[in-house]
Amino acid sequence: MARRLTDENIDLICSLFTSWRGISSDEDCHEPRDVSWCRSVRQDDIARRGYDLGPGSYVQTPFAALGPAGAEGQHQFAKDALYEHFDHTARISQRLRHVLGTEDGSW
Repeated sequence: MARRLTDENIDLICSLFTSWRGISSDEDCHEPRDVSWCRSVRQDDIARRGYDLGPGSYVQTPFAALGPAGAEGQHQFAKDALYEHFDHTARISQRLRHVLGTEDGSW
């Protein structure tokens, strides 16, 4: 049984399409721009990836794009960033303990 699209469905589809093209509602739709969560690809690109349509095959997350190329480099980059956050958290904790007067570790 076929389903009829409501005006709301059509508006949603149009909104998603303009977002995909990187266009705000008040701009012209002539030139597509890069949008981080989607990408147009050629059929031969899809065939080379064994027809895998998962977005991870075609679009990198912004975080992954920051790191060095290659799986090992990206893993090390992610680990280094995580350790940096741990260090930052430890500094915040130490400062908080100092402010609260509980530098011995007791709360």
